[in-house]
Amino acid sequence: MNKHELISVNAPLLKMLHENGIKISDYKYIQLYEKYLEMIKNGEKITYVVSCLSSTFDICERSVYRLIEFFSATASL
Repeated sequence: MNKHELISVNAPLLKMLHENGIKISDYKYIQLYEKYLEMIKNGEKITYVVSCLSSTFDICERSVYRLIEFFSATASL
């Protein structure tokens, strides 16, 4: 399969991702968001969770807050 075929087959999904402001590289932070949900469910404070995730994923705390907001937003279908 060449790149054209791959994109053509997935065009509807790619269009939906684009319309929702989702970059293909956002997949890298799925684990971060899942860890965030787990820690919040366990009763951890948001400030502590953000600090831990910042250290674990080696990104600044502001980026963690931005990612949490991004992944929590409702997608339009």
